Amino acid sequence: MQKTTITITTPKGLDKCLADEVRTLGYPITWAGSSGVKTQGTFLDAMRINLHLRTGHRVLYLLKSFPCRNADDLYRSVREIPWETII
Repeated sequence: MQKTTITITTPKGLDKCLADEVRTLGYPITWAGSSGVKTQGTFLDAMRINLHLRTGHRVLYLLKSFPCRNADDLYRSVREIPWETII
């Protein structure tokens, strides 16, 4: 599977602990903010991160990125995602 952005949220104030946990798991921090961090990885990496984090709330895996000017753009682009291979 292809690597993409993985965003991990956390309560404000635990961002440094979360970043340390992610680094300990062997993933680089590509962005850090007061309520989360971003890293790069595959879908399997996102599942592994989700299993091993203690300070992370949500592990969000970027499936697809696209421009969206209106609802039709959104629905068309979401329909193009191969859901049957993901779920």
